[in-house]
Amino acid sequence: MPIKTQAAVSVSPSSTTASLKKQIGVAFASTGASLLAVFLIDIIAVVYISLLHNEQALAAYGVAKLFIFFISTIVSAFTVACGALLSRLIGLGQQHAAGAFIKCLFTVALACIALMVTAQWAGFSLIAHGLGLQGEIEASAHHYVSIVAPAMVVMAAAHLNIQVMRTYGRMKTAMAITLAGTAVFATIAPVLMFVLELGLTGTAIAYGVAAIVTAVACRSRLVRVPATSVSAPLWPSVRTYAPMLLRVAFPAWLGNLATFVSLAYLLHTLVAFGAPALAAMTVIDRLIQTFYCFFFAIPIALAPIIGHSVGAREPHRVRDAIAHARRLVLIYGVCVWLFSMGLSTSLARWASLSPEGSAMLVQVLIFAGPLWILVGREFVAVAIFVSFKAAWYVPVFAWLRATLGTVPFVWLGASLYGSSGAFIGMLVGGACFAVIASIFSQRVSLKWQSHALNTIK
Repeated sequence: MPIKTQAAVSVSPSSTTASLKKQIGVAFASTGASLLAVFLIDIIAVVYISLLHNEQALAAYGVAKLFIFFISTIVSAFTVACGALLSRLIGLGQQHAAGAFIKCLFTVALACIALMVTAQWAGFSLIAHGLGLQGEIEASAHHYVSIVAPAMVVMAAAHLNIQVMRTYGRMKTAMAITLAGTAVFATIAPVLMFVLELGLTGTAIAYGVAAIVTAVACRSRLVRVPATSVSAPLWPSVRTYAPMLLRVAFPAWLGNLATFVSLAYLLHTLVAFGAPALAAMTVIDRLIQTFYCFFFAIPIALAPIIGHSVGAREPHRVRDAIAHARRLVLIYGVCVWLFSMGLSTSLARWASLSPEGSAMLVQVLIFAGPLWILVGREFVAVAIFVSFKAAWYVPVFAWLRATLGTVPFVWLGASLYGSSGAFIGMLVGGACFAVIASIFSQRVSLKWQSHALNTIK
């Protein structure tokens, strides 16, 4: 039986009237800062692991993070779907529906994530052997994943809580909770790693503790969100909103899964170059995701803003939001490129990389900047696709990037320029398909704007 909707009485989405540039700036800054806090856990872990002066341990951490990324693909998909769909219900003033949707979100998302964690745990050895991993690196990575993967379910619940807060405009609260979790990890990890001499295992245990603390803090704050007080029965909520949720989340997950596949192919290629290349990949990957964390925030931050404007039938705000987001991509991308190039040599020394790994890091950071400016436009395209009921474009372009944009480019780069060429080749292929995705997203946006303007007239 469908759940009836009621008009919201305590939610007043200022997003349809506030200054658009300020709104986008605040959304990008707060969401980006929250993601930066999440990525800082990886950076802090790399710093601590580099102090072990064990390139094998650093390489194992990089391999383990690929498996953890596999789980995060579905977490990210449900997070984006939450922003796109919940914001539309808020924009329409349907508070009762929003409360029912939130119950459905947590039930369906956590069930899917737990299932994926179980499947990965069972198939780790098979996947690792397929990638060509063996010996100490495989064993250490397997041990790390066996601890962190279950904690990912708890952390996923926290991230969904945080996204609900963001969608309701509680940006500062969401950011504060994320930073608190990072602070817990940064405090506990060195004690476990160096005082108790647990090494890489210590970082895994510290992540689990940080996940629990973050989830508890989120739960205490989520009760203040208006829709959570709505009395909506669980199973009718799931039956009503699960199809809508999965229509957005499943394509988004397929798109994220393509990124996992492309990274797995890159890792498989770099295995032939030994532990120095794998260790360098670990550091480079952490640095890029940290430097460009605001790009990763674009779908999460922009989709709710577009969703509010779509719900309010304001095509001019939709157009201006997309244009401003693309300008921010260019400005931020150029600044980060210059900053990363200036620090590249120092970063290589800080990570205690071998000469081969240091050269790879410096070369990749030189080329990464311009290419990531183009990749940033694809993140804007993702927000557009999920907001205009064109979510299937996300996995289409992601898989084109993971196949045609990865395999030939990585193979050619590795053949010509070794490990550095493989990494740069993947960035070049990704940038090419990002441009194509951006063009298609513009057509989708203009089609909706034209229809909306005709409706208004």
